[in-house]
Amino acid sequence: MSRIIGLIAALLVMLNHVSVSAHAILIVVNKDVEENALTQQEIRNIFTGVQKTWGNRSRLVLATLKEGPAHEAFTKTHLRRTPRQFDNHWKQQVFTGSAKMPDSFSSEHELLRFVETTPGAIGYVSSLSDVGDAVKKIKLQ
Repeated sequence: MSRIIGLIAALLVMLNHVSVSAHAILIVVNKDVEENALTQQEIRNIFTGVQKTWGNRSRLVLATLKEGPAHEAFTKTHLRRTPRQFDNHWKQQVFTGSAKMPDSFSSEHELLRFVETTPGAIGYVSSLSDVGDAVKKIKLQ
């Protein structure tokens, strides 16, 4: 009986891993942002602090999730980093005085509300989220 429970537990762990790695992400921005599409490199540059302004020179405001499947999928897929590497990168930027930590949220709903109300904001959520039309979805080039 305990062997069956162990097998079930292992199966659940594997299924959770598959759902995280298959997790699709939406990049969202404040409606005032002029850009409609970004390349993978631009997304990487934005979320690592290399690019600090939009094309029209207006300020970029980053919104990230603190943790969870969408955060893990975003960092691995779009940044090619683990969540820990992403966090350490920003801690180093803060320590050296190069940047401040991005605004970070516990839920996708909070992140979406921030992006909606903050000029120049960009963030990411699960493609399963109800984004609505309060923010603009960015196309990947």
